[in-house]
Amino acid sequence: MVTDGTPLDMPQFPRSQVLSLVKTFNMYVRFEEERWPEVELAEQDTTEGREKYEELRQEFVARFWSAGPSTSFEEASASV
Repeated sequence: MVTDGTPLDMPQFPRSQVLSLVKTFNMYVRFEEERWPEVELAEQDTTEGREKYEELRQEFVARFWSAGPSTSFEEASASV
């Protein structure tokens, strides 16, 4: 389960970086490549990164989300 973290933790690819990519993976897949710099910013655990993530998350849900209305973006991600 993604919310429990990841067993991957390597010097060249630390756990925090893996979790950041897990968080934004679907955004990289669905958003246009021109938007990837924004997604990269959203990976960061900073105030600016968290704000950008929330902005992109809302756009992603509005454009691409097809789960039932009772399933949140976070709940669906946790079930992966």
